Amino acid sequence: MNNLSERFDATLLSYKEILEQPTSWEKTIKNKDSYVKIGRDFFDDGINNKIILFSGCGSSLYLGEVAAAYYRRNFNSWALGMASSEFLANPDVLFHKPNQTYFVAISRSGETSETVMALKKAIDHGVKCLAVTCTPKSTLATLGCPVLITESGSEESVVMTKSFSNMLLAICLAMNKANENDYDNLSKHADAIIKKYTNQIFDFLDKSTINRFIFLGTSERFGIAREASLKVKEMAICDSESFETLEYRHGPISLVDDKTLVSCIVSPHFRQDELEVLEDVKKYGGNTLIIHEIAHESDISIVLPEKCTDIEKVLLSLPVLHLLAFFKAQNKGINPDKPRHLSQFVKLPDNDKM
Repeated sequence: MNNLSERFDATLLSYKEILEQPTSWEKTIKNKDSYVKIGRDFFDDGINNKIILFSGCGSSLYLGEVAAAYYRRNFNSWALGMASSEFLANPDVLFHKPNQTYFVAISRSGETSETVMALKKAIDHGVKCLAVTCTPKSTLATLGCPVLITESGSEESVVMTKSFSNMLLAICLAMNKANENDYDNLSKHADAIIKKYTNQIFDFLDKSTINRFIFLGTSERFGIAREASLKVKEMAICDSESFETLEYRHGPISLVDDKTLVSCIVSPHFRQDELEVLEDVKKYGGNTLIIHEIAHESDISIVLPEKCTDIEKVLLSLPVLHLLAFFKAQNKGINPDKPRHLSQFVKLPDNDKM
């Protein structure tokens, strides 16, 4: 990585924060007891037939989709990730059963207008609420409901990277029934993966003419695919889309050519079907990136540790996908620390009137 840093601007904040993820995760994991306590009272409180609605905007929305899928899988109960604006448009519909509806508001800054307003509406409807943020003294953290705070995820960059993974990790720790996942080796694995694959990702983009990025995944991994697609848009100002893996055959695959990179975060529950989709991509002349615990023939093959739990593998996919977007930006001569038309959070005027 030392020689590589001479080929791009390694002083950029976004690059620094991507690389900080392993050490920041260690700090978040040290707070697991407090997260577990809050989570036990919220996610595992003995109330049957509840539905948990995760709310956010942009990356936080996709984080909520990952968390909702993880909750469905582990608690055999229903959860959804939804844009915060939906709760402003239809609060009476979404909160019509307050005794069975639980609401999670996610915002890095704790100031995103739609999410703050959605949480206020949920509280007004008598819904049980939880806030997730990196900012302790933010509006979101001071509305009176329990809060998962991940200060180690705080970042200066506009584009979310380590804040996304740390807030997701905190939510997973809060859902950690009977401490079934200890996450003790997660940071070590992340550091090893970054060191092993950084050069490969940079070299591939440096030598290729990729101008279309596609990200595929199912369940938790679809939320990760959506987040990865957004990173390419934000950092590299490049065409990028995400799909449920098998849905990609239903029309979008017609756009595949030699300038397309299709990345799939492969699920152990859907492995063969997803790999067959990638075989079709290669057949039509496209390029592939595969993230899985088993090496596969592809342009880039990211191999995750087999002994990790499924949610750990989901988390470990994030740094390499962030690097993919970062290096594409550098390849195009774009500074990802100054994304076009974006700020750290969206503040709307007259919040209380909505």
